[in-house]
Amino acid sequence: MALGQMILLLAKAGYQGIELWGNHVNKETDLKALRFLLDSHGLEVPMISPYFDFTASVAKWDKSIETASTYIKIASFLKAPLIRAFTGTVGSKKATVEQVQRCVEGLKKICAEASEEGISIALETHPSTLVDNVSSTLHLLEKVEADNLKVNLDIYHMFEVHKDPQFVLERLYEHVAHIHAKNAVIKPELREQAKHPLLHDPNPRADFVGVTSLADGEMEYKPFIKALQDRKYSGYVSIEWFGKDPAIAAQSEIQYLRKLSKIRRVVTERVTTL
Repeated sequence: MALGQMILLLAKAGYQGIELWGNHVNKETDLKALRFLLDSHGLEVPMISPYFDFTASVAKWDKSIETASTYIKIASFLKAPLIRAFTGTVGSKKATVEQVQRCVEGLKKICAEASEEGISIALETHPSTLVDNVSSTLHLLEKVEADNLKVNLDIYHMFEVHKDPQFVLERLYEHVAHIHAKNAVIKPELREQAKHPLLHDPNPRADFVGVTSLADGEMEYKPFIKALQDRKYSGYVSIEWFGKDPAIAAQSEIQYLRKLSKIRRVVTERVTTL
């Protein structure tokens, strides 16, 4: 599905925005035309989500800095307040001191550049990264010490680790600038396979292991949404979808969230068979 088709679909479904994935937009994109299309359909861009890797080689570190510079310019033009950041593909328990330090240096650098444009960097909580649990996320935030380093809370992945979304919210909420919502039912023998199927895949598949609707997965969303309401959360919730029939899912998922809450700021990141 082309980006223009997605924008039309989401506007008709009642979404407030679209989280632009790195493959949706790049330095070759006609940003003026894209901005006009978004404005015409009343959609905002709460976050742009490229890929970085600050824990691998020097070449990948340098490439990540270059990528960040490109997307900071794009985000500024599209009036997107956030850029999503992965730290790399090394988990917090396996990372060396050197890898952590390289990541800290990289994040400091891109946060400083983003700050000049009034943009924040949002660390995505995700398996096989330096922010794969609550403690490691807080540790990295503390080491970087940047006011514009925030958290993109992928709550399902934190649920996988801690089994308690309320605990996660209590510890991380003050840093949360955006939320990713998805759900799944994953058999124990498939858990490793499900860790990060799309983490750095430029041509990802739409076959996230065990993917379900928000209503039917392992994590119960009703108490989580209530907790957000109790805290008067005013940010965006992005619905991620890695399954079949994205057009149908886009309709049903937003309807489900609306039944649970009065949250109005619902966007989507992946509603296509990427």
